[in-house]
Amino acid sequence: MVFNILNCRVKIEYSFFLIVAFSIMVNTTEVLYVLLFASLHELGHIITLCSFGYVPDEIALSFYGIAMKHSAKLSRAKEVLFLFSGAAVNILFGLLNVKKDINLSLAVINLLPAVPLDGGRILSLFISEKVMRVSTAISLVALFAVAVMSLNFTLLLIGVYLLIFSYFEGIY
Repeated sequence: MVFNILNCRVKIEYSFFLIVAFSIMVNTTEVLYVLLFASLHELGHIITLCSFGYVPDEIALSFYGIAMKHSAKLSRAKEVLFLFSGAAVNILFGLLNVKKDINLSLAVINLLPAVPLDGGRILSLFISEKVMRVSTAISLVALFAVAVMSLNFTLLLIGVYLLIFSYFEGIY
């Protein structure tokens, strides 16, 4: 389903409804909470972008929550604020003890110095592409190590997603 709101294309993929329906059917609220707080994370980015006088080009809802694209030309300082604003939302909820484990996990993962994550995008504003590749590789190895040592299937899936994204984006 695709529609426009204030010159912003909004796309809702069927996978979003499937993951919500699946979570309800198997009676697991954790997935729904992750979707909720990942969506609020993106809302932090959207609100920050709008506070700078821009609107997103596209907002997409899919199985991993909300993703936003924009073509605004932001100064380096505004770009850092924009990129950090999503994690700031998760940190705030964590500090308020609202699903602390989910929110702090989302913040930490999103602030890893790996492209395409917010932390990687912030770091890429200040370092060379070559160093960014090394940083992404180290982050992915660390993420895989933690996933295996903790037997955390979710972290493993996140690592695989990031590895695939990095490959197709030409990072590796």
